[in-house]
Amino acid sequence: MNMFEILAKRDEAIKSGDRMKMYDYNKAIKRIKEVKPREASLGMLEDWCYTAEVIYEKGKFVFDLSKKPMIAGIRGSIWATPTLEMDGVKEECWVYE
Repeated sequence: MNMFEILAKRDEAIKSGDRMKMYDYNKAIKRIKEVKPREASLGMLEDWCYTAEVIYEKGKFVFDLSKKPMIAGIRGSIWATPTLEMDGVKEECWVYE
């Protein structure tokens, strides 16, 4: 997705009155502990290559998710879907602000 498409999606979401979707850090912690993946990342599904970061690898959390850190400089989106990826399998992972 290019910058013009991203801005158009954002503007459309604002006009529609959409709410901010934030990373659900608690769900991410819970799911990682349940699944025990080799690697896990958080990112925005529709803009994955620019927003995803590894949050868990080699059996350890890279970020302290209890502190609700910024992932790739953001915590949520008005138009994109916060997503958790574990060993290549993606699932939505968000709550409304």
